[in-house]
Amino acid sequence: NYLNLIAPHLEKIILEENRIEELPIFIKNIKNLRQIYLGGNPFRCDCSSNGRFLAQEWIAQNQQKIKDAGKIQCVENVTRAKETNDTTIFSNYFPNINDDLFVMSMLEFLNQENRTICIEQPKRIFGVFEYADTMMIILFIIAILVFFTFLIITVAKSCFQYLNDVQKQHKPEKKKCQKNNRSPVTSSESMTLIDRRLISPSIPSTSRSSNDESYSSSTLEGPNYDIFICYAKKDEKMVLNLRREIERINNNGYNYRICLLQHLPETYYNTKVVLFPTEKLEKLVYGSRLLILYVSPEFIKDLNYPQLTNCIIHYFEKTKSPIEQKKIFVIYSTKTKEHDKSRIPESVGKIIRNTRNMEQSDPGFWDELARVLPSPIVRESPEEPFYEQIHSPSQSAFV
Repeated sequence: NYLNLIAPHLEKIILEENRIEELPIFIKNIKNLRQIYLGGNPFRCDCSSNGRFLAQEWIAQNQQKIKDAGKIQCVENVTRAKETNDTTIFSNYFPNINDDLFVMSMLEFLNQENRTICIEQPKRIFGVFEYADTMMIILFIIAILVFFTFLIITVAKSCFQYLNDVQKQHKPEKKKCQKNNRSPVTSSESMTLIDRRLISPSIPSTSRSSNDESYSSSTLEGPNYDIFICYAKKDEKMVLNLRREIERINNNGYNYRICLLQHLPETYYNTKVVLFPTEKLEKLVYGSRLLILYVSPEFIKDLNYPQLTNCIIHYFEKTKSPIEQKKIFVIYSTKTKEHDKSRIPESVGKIIRNTRNMEQSDPGFWDELARVLPSPIVRESPEEPFYEQIHSPSQSAFV
């Protein structure tokens, strides 16, 4: 009470080295104060605009009254501030004494606070530090480059694959159109093939390598086949069964030369590269005596097959065989219903309706198939009579 009573009349106050952290309130009320000593006191200060600590504001307004202003310190005890949850902005700024004190001259603080110390840091995109923005931008650019590089490689690979397929289309193939894919030829079957070459000299000789597991009809350079079967890839199993049944039909010991569309190499027919058949396929179909169309829902569903069928029929009927009239036989699979038949394109459907056709489920199907098969081509070889070969023991055993 006495201090409050005499304080307004004081003209000189000495408070140096008293470890004062905050300016006493009564000092602000002394109107006649002329001199004051505050050096050596660790006053608290911060960048708050609400006047949290009075020392920094009062000292800035009354520097002419302070005789030792150069000794006044701006201090923050970081450890204590953390314990009491009272950390100011200076906790992360230089200068620091030891590990837990921020200390600088009060006059220096007042001089720098509005220029550097208390300037609010600009907000960054990825953080408060400038280098964080730079690093994230660099990583983002790298990610974009990696993505476009991967995209370019993928597109280039696809283009290369397409060009490779086109090149394969034009390369000469050494593959052969296999008559079937049965087990290796037995001695009796081998003899039958020899007999057949003598019976029909017009058909090129069959070349068979030692590594071939199945006997092929002939090379594809100028083939003459008895039967050509056109069908969809998904009907492979049914067509193979059909081929085996045809082989069981013993037409005077004659082995039919059968060519299957889906067993041809890509240079003859490749829907991935060329939609329509090639000139090689035209020659192959042209040399056949019986064209079998195996029509199924899968055959009708894929528009490529009806279009291909139209072309094949055109090739097949270019001319008639000098020996017998060429035949077309349409087989409807057991799965083909009336609504499937109605979906056949008109151009192909008209030909099919005007051609001999039969459903595979019909009781008389196999008898009709046996009647439509081509007649054996029997010709006497000028070098050796063919009857001698036909009635050989091997042939009898095979039959």
